[in-house]
Amino acid sequence: MSGMDMGAHQSGVDGHVLAVVLRLLLLVGAAVAGGTGLLRPALTVRPGRRAVAGAAAGAVVAAAAGVASLVALPVVVPVAVAQIALVLALPAVLARPVPAAGIGAALGLLVLVETLAGDFAADGVVAVLTDVVFVAAALVGIGVTVLAAGRPRWRDGVRPGRITALAGAVLALTGVVRLSESGIGLDRRIYSSAVGLLLVAAVVLPVVAAVVVGLRRAVAVVATAGTVLALSAWTAAGALPQPPAPPTPGVPLLSSVPVGEAAVPVLVTPQRPGRNLVHFPPGAGADLAVATGDGPLVRAVPRPGAEGTWAEVDLPAGRGELMIHSGRGHGTLQVDAGDGPGIPAASGADGPECAGAALGGLVAGRHDVLTRCPADGLEDADADALRRLVGVLASRSVPGIAVAADGSPRSRQAAEVVRRAAADAHLPVRDSPENALVVVSGWADAAPRLHALSERQASLPTYAQGVYLAPWLLHAPVVNEALTSFLPLRFNPRDAQSLEYSVALENGFGGENPSASGFRDWLRARRDRPADAVTLYASAQVSAMPMEIRSPDMADMSMGGDYPGQWVPGGTIVPVSGTLH
Repeated sequence: MSGMDMGAHQSGVDGHVLAVVLRLLLLVGAAVAGGTGLLRPALTVRPGRRAVAGAAAGAVVAAAAGVASLVALPVVVPVAVAQIALVLALPAVLARPVPAAGIGAALGLLVLVETLAGDFAADGVVAVLTDVVFVAAALVGIGVTVLAAGRPRWRDGVRPGRITALAGAVLALTGVVRLSESGIGLDRRIYSSAVGLLLVAAVVLPVVAAVVVGLRRAVAVVATAGTVLALSAWTAAGALPQPPAPPTPGVPLLSSVPVGEAAVPVLVTPQRPGRNLVHFPPGAGADLAVATGDGPLVRAVPRPGAEGTWAEVDLPAGRGELMIHSGRGHGTLQVDAGDGPGIPAASGADGPECAGAALGGLVAGRHDVLTRCPADGLEDADADALRRLVGVLASRSVPGIAVAADGSPRSRQAAEVVRRAAADAHLPVRDSPENALVVVSGWADAAPRLHALSERQASLPTYAQGVYLAPWLLHAPVVNEALTSFLPLRFNPRDAQSLEYSVALENGFGGENPSASGFRDWLRARRDRPADAVTLYASAQVSAMPMEIRSPDMADMSMGGDYPGQWVPGGTIVPVSGTLH
């Protein structure tokens, strides 16, 4: 009903189903009664008994649904009572054209308002216009066919057969427009989702009603039923959530799977044949497992330097399903790996960073085919930041630097950049406790390395000149393993842009924390970029840091405390230099 809260005060599926059923009965009954009254002036004599009976049946259905809604659902009481009074008054005034048309118009307006209020997809001009046109055409079509059941005498110029055919054509065309605007189009959701099937019914049933234009009594009943069912399908489709787009091969899949009574966020990368990573954020729980078809159940477990849990599964080529299991039940996720080549780096040691980068683009609304991972090569911006970092260390007259790398292409290239820059600055590169440590490995190597280093530093002087991390290591599970670390960054993790990304990630994927690689892909998806200036930032596992901030524009920044979108939960990250030259 008008003012009905579709589930805000109803807990569980049963309450939602009851609200939808009562709303459907109310709208359909009001449409039958209202359409009959609206078209009453087209007759020269009183409607026949069959027409009055049809209008009365609609009124009784609508009134019964209205009373049940008053009892069982939170509704706007004055509006509900007024609508019940209108539908019950309509059959009594059908003998008089003007009052019948007035009540019919009022009921039609209420039907339209309720349709718009309950339509989850009506958030644009086209969607609203399709609702208006569909409801208006349905009222006209229903009114003509109900009145025709009583063998009436029509006014001159009224051609009921043509009106019925035109109403059916308008309904079908409007349904086609809604299908195209919904994004479902002609993909498999048109037959595999409830919304798709209902929209198809809203297109096909009016065509059936329009074809039946003989308007004999039995035929009029068929035509009325077709239009009523079409309106029911349209209303029900609007009350259901939009089905997710079908997966695209090679595009990492971000979705939410109903498991028991919970919706579990899930990320699948790279969604290609062969080994894939299935990632669940920290908020999804720790008791999750994944299976592909008849394959074995793979438990999702933590991985070094990454958040949440991860399961490695093998996807066959083409379409398939992932079964998500937990202690609360299980759910199914549709996947489509296609037939392209796999991406080994997407599931290897650097796979979580690759997934995080893809996630940045997904939460920005881009669904690009994954062709490479961040660890596949060193970006020019990161190479430049590392050269500037070595320049700063040389200017501080550190005795030397140690380089920690792993076997990935990016890490090997970064280590070479650091060594060449050190050689140009006449800075020795050797592993010594009094030197500075520059870490250019990936998450999986850096996190346990920093953890072990923190334990050693608690008892022995180790890397007395500080621990410096490559820009891509700005990720909470990595930097929080170090007591204090420094990173050369081209963005401020506490400015509005980076916090916007962090909040979008938290909201879009179960509380996931941001990463520098994900932020970079998020910016690219938005056709944006960070500033070119490189600034040295310090991260520590404390809520406040007694450090001098040498950048004047950051002097008023709060040093501690939690805030929405925080990049380093339980710690802090602040600038400790001006622009690095």
